[in-house]
Amino acid sequence: PGESPQETAQRELAEECGFSAAHWKEGPSFYTAPGFSTELLTLFLATDLEAVDVPPPEDEALERSWLTLADALTTIDDGRIRDAKSLVGILWLSRHLAAAER
Repeated sequence: PGESPQETAQRELAEECGFSAAHWKEGPSFYTAPGFSTELLTLFLATDLEAVDVPPPEDEALERSWLTLADALTTIDDGRIRDAKSLVGILWLSRHLAAAER
């Protein structure tokens, strides 16, 4: 409430992942459930991460783990990741990084 999409992403990165980032690149925005909800999410690529000591919200049960991009794509292929925001984010990151390598 009252935050820009980037401010929200910065807060969520700290609360849910325990990091801050020196650089941010805004990605695409998308509706999470068109025709059902007007919720619009904006993706960001956060780089040059630094650990921060921010406790996760008490009402969220979080399990943090690291995946390579290849492993994240495998979790999509084998059906372990099924939520739209993760699917869109991982696939966008894959395309973004592939384009940067060209």
